Amino acid sequence: MSFVFSQFSMETCQLIFQDHPDAMVVLSKEGAILATNKAACAWFGDFPTEMRRIHYQDILCSMMPEFWKDAYHNLLARVNGGERVEGYETICFRKNGTSLTAHLSLFPLRDEAGNVFGSYMIIRDMTEQKQIEASLRESEERYRKVVELSPKGILVHQQGTVVYANPFARRTLQSEQLVGRDILSFFHPDYREVSRDRFFHSEVGQELPFIETVMIRDDGKRIDVEIGGVHILRDGEPAVLSIFRDVTDRKQAEQKLSESEKRYRRLVELSPIAMLVHRDGLIQYANRSCTKLLGAASADELLQQPILDFSPPAYRDAVERRIRELDGTGISIDPTEEQVVRRDKTVIDVEVTGVSIQYEGQPAYLMMIQDITREKQAEEALRESEEKYRLIAESMTDLVTVLDETGVVKYASPSHESVLGIPPETYEGQLAFDVVHPGDVERVKQSFKQMVSTRATMTLEVQLKRFTNGWLWVEASGKPVFDERGNLLHFVIVSRDVTERKVYEKKLEHLAFHDPLTGLPNRRMFRDKFRQALEEAERHERKMAVMYMDIDKFKSINDALGHEVGDELLKQFAQRVQACLRPCDTLARQGGDEFTILLPTITLEVDAVSIAKRIFAAIQEPWKIAGQVFHTTSSVGIAFYPMDGHTRHELLRHADEALYDAKRDGRNTIKAYAMRGHANPNG
Repeated sequence: MSFVFSQFSMETCQLIFQDHPDAMVVLSKEGAILATNKAACAWFGDFPTEMRRIHYQDILCSMMPEFWKDAYHNLLARVNGGERVEGYETICFRKNGTSLTAHLSLFPLRDEAGNVFGSYMIIRDMTEQKQIEASLRESEERYRKVVELSPKGILVHQQGTVVYANPFARRTLQSEQLVGRDILSFFHPDYREVSRDRFFHSEVGQELPFIETVMIRDDGKRIDVEIGGVHILRDGEPAVLSIFRDVTDRKQAEQKLSESEKRYRRLVELSPIAMLVHRDGLIQYANRSCTKLLGAASADELLQQPILDFSPPAYRDAVERRIRELDGTGISIDPTEEQVVRRDKTVIDVEVTGVSIQYEGQPAYLMMIQDITREKQAEEALRESEEKYRLIAESMTDLVTVLDETGVVKYASPSHESVLGIPPETYEGQLAFDVVHPGDVERVKQSFKQMVSTRATMTLEVQLKRFTNGWLWVEASGKPVFDERGNLLHFVIVSRDVTERKVYEKKLEHLAFHDPLTGLPNRRMFRDKFRQALEEAERHERKMAVMYMDIDKFKSINDALGHEVGDELLKQFAQRVQACLRPCDTLARQGGDEFTILLPTITLEVDAVSIAKRIFAAIQEPWKIAGQVFHTTSSVGIAFYPMDGHTRHELLRHADEALYDAKRDGRNTIKAYAMRGHANPNG
């Protein structure tokens, strides 16, 4: 029975030996090869039957340098002395001449008396593992360079202590030694508690949304930053990876923009250009210059008056046609000459231009009116007498120029020196096109040709070179003058500096898409963004959400504290809500105290609820306005795409219905349309 078992064991061992994936070689004490397995034969070549005559050097060392052969001799000697050698890294050569990196292990073979009579060699191919290790090192080096060269500050901190800071973080915080310091020490005292909650009260894998905060550099300077991150594991322990960038310049630019908006509002009121806004044919606003132009005692005298009351019968059809042309925000009309009836029934010649805008949340038309009576009179006087024309032209601040049929200046009014910085006598005799902006030259030449062919006055806006500095926008009215036989004598050009008006127009175009009080996107911009977000959500099959919210009992605040406090509350409310949103989200004012929020991409519905809760937390802080300290609450309705609707109208209506439910249930709460009749998502 024991003989059968021994035979079975020997056969099993032989199979294991032959089929093992590592190369195995049995050696005598002298190094002669006694046996090899299949892997050894495959790597190093088939061995002769007379294996006892072959030395391992003939197989393993035939292509190796002498120092490797000596190393193998030393290993064999150690094993013959009874020592085990494991994991010796070396290089072997296959029968085809290619090398492989291998781990070599040698074990002594003993007889029944314990005497070493040979050794057992195992050769494991480590080439692929070495290649993997090399690739891993290269990958780690690439990612290290990405972090080191990142244009954003990157900090890793554990238990409040900085353990890594990339070069950009050190430059931004003006410190070469950030590692080992308390992470909260870099935050302004007013923001440390918020940062502590974010860093120490979250789980591994949780992302920290980007927020705006204030950090302190080593030189004591405050900087505004956007910071976000994620909770990670570092060396098996929880840590926080924070990424931040300096937004101080942007914040300062925003502050300057706010101040600039106030200045421009004041400039519109004090502008020498008459401006009025009308809606549905009734005047809604008139600045001081317009009040004076129309002969009214005050702007209130003009409000709600029909715009057609100021147009002579011959021009009413043209005015009505212009209003129809402006049916759509942002559409402008070219300057048009017409007449206006003042309050005292006198008629004046004017030049009118305009643009359709949003005024107080509704479509309206902004009209800019210039009294051109003097220009018309000057043109008529020019026909009667060249000398008389000169006297009038030289008393004007506008640029008056006479050009011959080739465009050479024959006369330039004295105002050229004060406006363009070129003496009239220097300008005369030169080609007028030389002072026109290169981008406008071809258009001006075409206008001259059209004036000759149509014998009509042409008006266009061009840029002229100001010899003191830069370029000047002018509105140039040109008229060809013919003799009694119809021959062209010259062109008369009257140009007015409209640089300031161009700035106004650009600003007003901005206001057409933004709420003038809060600076937020208005209904039109929100509608466009909503449409784009729906298209993206449908294309990529992702979720989105829309919120409808307002300030509870806002009218009571307005009535009790005044409209100025109410307006300031709306602005500060918008700022707090905006600070709680992601860069991709859109906050818009719909009118009054109603706001809408577009979340164009969410993973789960709870993401939108989390944002709403963050907003609630932000507006819980007391308001300090005009010496008054008070609290407010808000109600929020949420609708989800595609759960609650597939169109903008459906989603807004459902969000509004959810808002109504929130108010009906006592205000100061969040309601999701999908959860109507279920648990409140506030919990």
